[in-house]
Amino acid sequence: MSLKEENMEKNDSENRKKRKGWTAALGLILVFSILAAANLYRGLHRKGAAQRAIEPVPIETALAAVRQVRRQIERTADLAAAEVVQVVSKVPGKVIEQILVEEGQVVAKGELIARLEQDMIEARLDEVRAELASARAALAQAEAKLAVLARDRRRLEYLLQEKAVSRQKYDHIEAQYKAASAAADLARARIRKARAVLRRLKVLARDHRIPAPITGLVIKRHLDPGNLAAPGVPIVTLADISQVKVITSVAEKDLAFVVKGTPVSIRVDAFGGEMFRGRVSLVGTTVDPATRTARIEIRLPNRNGRLKPGMFAHVTIQLPPRRALVVPAQALERVPGTGQPFVYTVEDGRAVMHNVVAGESDRGLVEIKSGISAGALVVIEGQQRLRDGAPVKVVRRQELSASREAQK
Repeated sequence: MSLKEENMEKNDSENRKKRKGWTAALGLILVFSILAAANLYRGLHRKGAAQRAIEPVPIETALAAVRQVRRQIERTADLAAAEVVQVVSKVPGKVIEQILVEEGQVVAKGELIARLEQDMIEARLDEVRAELASARAALAQAEAKLAVLARDRRRLEYLLQEKAVSRQKYDHIEAQYKAASAAADLARARIRKARAVLRRLKVLARDHRIPAPITGLVIKRHLDPGNLAAPGVPIVTLADISQVKVITSVAEKDLAFVVKGTPVSIRVDAFGGEMFRGRVSLVGTTVDPATRTARIEIRLPNRNGRLKPGMFAHVTIQLPPRRALVVPAQALERVPGTGQPFVYTVEDGRAVMHNVVAGESDRGLVEIKSGISAGALVVIEGQQRLRDGAPVKVVRRQELSASREAQK
């Protein structure tokens, strides 16, 4: 290779090296430019976010205050008849001859419900009536004879004293008189016995006619004519629905406030939002150790019969009101997952989160048992955008009548 060719090759190699160097330099410059631009963007974004973060959140507030809180207990239960009676026969082993009522029929107290066969009892009644008549006839005959003998006895007794008649004749009359007197006593005994048997048979005959023991609705007919009456087997079931009752329970902590006569409101699904008024008629004397509740019974007048046993009822028991710290219900928030209630208050222009213990609710207000004090300014609108310590701007302050009550 000539010297000229070597020089040309050397120059080409150097040129290639220079081009590679420029390319690398341009790549590095491009990378650094991209990084610088990214850093600048992040810096500007952080600055903007920081500026936005310090902007106060517009909120509405209300004053936590003490006021009268109405308290109530809400339960669900089924309606039941005030009184339910199973009508059974007092005479077992007799065929039911007639049943005179049907399910859904209203019967009055004393109205005939069923008849048992009573052919044998009627025959026995006829027999005893005949025995009674026979005994009365025997008594009449004995008394008539006794009256005659009594006169003869008195006459012979006088003649015996005058020695005008023999002792034997007087003794004969005396024996006849005693026999007639015994016959009269026997007839009287037969009459007493027949009367006693007759009274018993009349009771038995009356028991063969089964009346309604109460005025009520026939809610179940258990037997049909032709069945045998048996001990403990009801013929029909009657329910007094002039009143209905609700049996439910109250917690031990509320038991002291629920007494006989406590007013109760009941809403029945069958009649939509219509309210029926009643009162507590019975408060249980014991508390169930498993549930810590006591049984109560509520009575409702039902003269028109609209309320039916078995209907589903929503029960609201009104308790005496008491004074308590309250806030609007919309101020109360809950921690997701745990359900722990909390509220935000405004202190020195910032939102402060407080865990609270909530109590009764009443007309859009909720009781706060602990966590804040009376006079605290609670957030009722805009709290969804808040965090603890965030700056806030109060745009509207709601005044509660409770705050005025607290100042009285």
